[in-house]
Amino acid sequence: MSKQKPLKELIILPTSAKTQKELEKELKDEGYDFYSWSDMPDAYYPPHNHSHDECICVIDGKMCFYVAGNEYELEFGKKLYLPKGTIHESRNKTKDKVTYLIGEMKVRACPPQRVHPLADRGL
Repeated sequence: MSKQKPLKELIILPTSAKTQKELEKELKDEGYDFYSWSDMPDAYYPPHNHSHDECICVIDGKMCFYVAGNEYELEFGKKLYLPKGTIHESRNKTKDKVTYLIGEMKVRACPPQRVHPLADRGL
């Protein structure tokens, strides 16, 4: 698994994924924990930030994100990367439900320790 370095700026990148499962695999391969979320028309999240890097991938519909006075419309085929601490807001401006994956890059205090299967035998 390739770990992504901490983000320094907002990035929107295309994805080669054609399905939700492929998007999930991309997020997992990039080191993100993720979950699926849906919003009804006119859903709005006021300005906020997170203590971790975040990646948003729309599965169905469209969602608008606002960062530093700029609007970014996200739909399937694009991934929005938000560095931790980025103040942002979002709104579903459409008349349809939107579903998306939210990837969270959380820092783990200690990586899991691997123990060789023969270690307990003193070998």
